[in-house]
Amino acid sequence: MRLSLSFLLLLCLGVADASPLVEKLRSGSRTALEHEGMLLGAAGLQEELSSSDRPTLLAALGAAQGAEDSWALLGILARLAAHPDRSIAIKAAQVGASIAHGVDGFLIDEQEIADHTLSEWHRLWRHVAGNKKRWVDIRVYALDSAAQLHQTISNAKAPPMNWPEVLSDDDEQMRSAAILLA
Repeated sequence: MRLSLSFLLLLCLGVADASPLVEKLRSGSRTALEHEGMLLGAAGLQEELSSSDRPTLLAALGAAQGAEDSWALLGILARLAAHPDRSIAIKAAQVGASIAHGVDGFLIDEQEIADHTLSEWHRLWRHVAGNKKRWVDIRVYALDSAAQLHQTISNAKAPPMNWPEVLSDDDEQMRSAAILLA
């Protein structure tokens, strides 16, 4: 009886500790997860994306694209793309690339996103792309994000993309991605 009571207590604590975001992840419904992201918005997701709890972090990454202001997460997503856990890093890189493709001149004007903010995000993504110790697929997604952001920054303030460096990368997949993106 004592063993089953302890088991039930642990089970109840585990269920009670799960956030709604993690519950949506466990349900397997991508739509429900993105809906939760829409409800939380970028501000609500930033705390979740800073979590050290792996399920919370993965759930927040799954919800990020649902946030109407997901563009505001590009900086933290770049940092997560450098995460040592490959499953977190690749998801952050994929989500970041998807969100970066949605950043255009209209959004920048409408949301009044400063060039220095775009330049900082660009720098963070270039750093991930340039790290030869990272997995190549993460580097390719990071390069894609950096290239997309580079196109949106006003020409006078755009940091260089340094295409010759990427085009001469040791990895064939990086060189191929650079050719497509340049």
